[in-house]
Amino acid sequence: MNKYLLYLLFPFLSLHQQSMAQSDTAHQIPTVMIRTYRITPPATEQYIDSLAKLEFATKGLHQLLEYRSNVLVKNYGVSALSTISIRGSSAAQTSVKWQGLNINNAMTGITDFSNLPVGLFDDIRVHYGDHPSQRSLSGSIDLENRIPTSDSKYSGKLLYSFESTGNHTFGIQQSFHQRKTANTLKLFVSNEQNKFTYYNTIRDSMQTLAHAHRKSIHVMNDLYYQLNAKHSISWHTWFSSMLREIPAANFEIRSNKLEDIQSIRSLLKWKYRKNSFYQLESSLGYVQENYHYQDPDVNLNTQANVTQIPFQCLASMNFPKQQTLQVELNSAYSFLHSQQQHDLVKAGIQVNYGKSFFTYRLAVKTYVQKEVSNLFEIPMSIGLQAVYRLPLQTDIYATISQTNRTPTLNELYYNPGGNKNLRPEKSNNLELGTRIHYAKPRTKWNAEISSFNRQVSNWIVWYGNSILTPQNISKVQSYGVEAQVNFSYLIKKPLPVEPYEVIIASKQPRKESNTKFISGLFYAYTIATTQSSLLPNDYSIGKQIPYIPRYQFKWNTGLQIKQLQVTGSYAYTGYRFVTTDETQYLKPYTIMQLDMRYKLIVRNMSHHINFTISNLLNTHYESIIGRVMPGRTITIGLQTSWN
Repeated sequence: MNKYLLYLLFPFLSLHQQSMAQSDTAHQIPTVMIRTYRITPPATEQYIDSLAKLEFATKGLHQLLEYRSNVLVKNYGVSALSTISIRGSSAAQTSVKWQGLNINNAMTGITDFSNLPVGLFDDIRVHYGDHPSQRSLSGSIDLENRIPTSDSKYSGKLLYSFESTGNHTFGIQQSFHQRKTANTLKLFVSNEQNKFTYYNTIRDSMQTLAHAHRKSIHVMNDLYYQLNAKHSISWHTWFSSMLREIPAANFEIRSNKLEDIQSIRSLLKWKYRKNSFYQLESSLGYVQENYHYQDPDVNLNTQANVTQIPFQCLASMNFPKQQTLQVELNSAYSFLHSQQQHDLVKAGIQVNYGKSFFTYRLAVKTYVQKEVSNLFEIPMSIGLQAVYRLPLQTDIYATISQTNRTPTLNELYYNPGGNKNLRPEKSNNLELGTRIHYAKPRTKWNAEISSFNRQVSNWIVWYGNSILTPQNISKVQSYGVEAQVNFSYLIKKPLPVEPYEVIIASKQPRKESNTKFISGLFYAYTIATTQSSLLPNDYSIGKQIPYIPRYQFKWNTGLQIKQLQVTGSYAYTGYRFVTTDETQYLKPYTIMQLDMRYKLIVRNMSHHINFTISNLLNTHYESIIGRVMPGRTITIGLQTSWN
């Protein structure tokens, strides 16, 4: 672990063009209204709002996505792995990006969302459909941090929470900016006992979860430096360490399984902007991940050390008549340290072109990408997107694309069970959708509805008994409908508030007179079935992919009265088959959460006092068969920020 901490002694520099230059004088300029039709993000991009991030700040990202998105979260039990599925995809088919760097494990190809604290990130976005920058078969999760922009030189944040299961979480953030330099340092520590009592249906008795202790630490640093008006650089580092006990499933007598995972992620960025028509940016990353798994009961002791070095260079050009051109070069070198070192090299070029037509209220964008590898012959990726602007702030869009995913080092070389004969997955995607936006002084709402159809060839699935081996099954099709609706209503108009300086002098809490009602709804209908198979006597043909529910429904609503806010969340997950022939299934379940938060401002410090009841109905449910989830849990938290 000490060798990783050495990286933290060399903070990497980081670019951000927007935040460093500040004018010494202010000028009054006339307001100019510009009307244009641009290629905007598709309706299937979701931005997690600040209220949701505040509510889940001390929790894992999997808990936020479980209530506030159309993402399917697969919880493999308390203190265990949590993965996601978007539109019926596998966990490896979705990319997770931090500051533009893909952080999916180079060996397994997946990300454990239980080890991603929400409080570490300033911006969280969910992409549900195909997008040229994702380089994944089905969507992506984007995690970003902003450059400090506070009026004061120093700012910070402190977080602490305690759960009734014996879990403690602590986080601290310190930021500063001065002239050309800015830096943000974040520390996040959790110590989780995960103790609770549950009913074991197999043994017909009440039991207390044992062997579920989990410790994790995250240290993240973002350093920004503006060289001059055209050049800026940045270096981002992220060290994480997690040691966890994996509890027994309800069909196991006991468990002594342990996981020890450590990683260091580094990313150096450089940006050059000559004018508004030309911009060049590049990044070089270094990722080191150590994985250690042991199960003394079966004499299993597995270690894996993976290194990944990604590179990216993007040139963006804006031409007259609303034309844009982007050319991106990317490469990634990853290797698995073992007795026989295995490596995987990929390099590619991607070209994006966009054009807006004012007369026809139409914008189109197309892309083509070609990658080469030392192990595979990778097909070309292509895509076309069109957006049409209707009256009343309504857009309709269509996207057609073909994307690819290469097997991971784990799928190729895992010992025992790896399959060096695997072929890349190939996906053909079609999506149609519409979004409607309505905004008035007191009422705002937007609705986003999309339908999709994906056909994935060479889908990779692990088969076997005592030794699992990945195989390419011939073809899987997934199709369905997704919907998002967000609504807010200002019940009481704002009243005059005393100047902030008066509040500081009087040491009285700053009063807010808004009474606001907010609500959000998510719905997903997904059919994901095997169309054909290369395996003999495969009974999965025409059957739903295991653990993919046909129905998901989520709803959250809240009321803000001055400094008090109360939010209720509801999530319904339909039945899920656990076998490929649909002979066994898990029953549907409903979970609810109630969050109450009070905001108090004293001088220049803002305090949020939280009280949360998770699984309000004390529902007994399993996301993965045999892995029981906790019942009703109470969390008390405090979040303090200062400038």
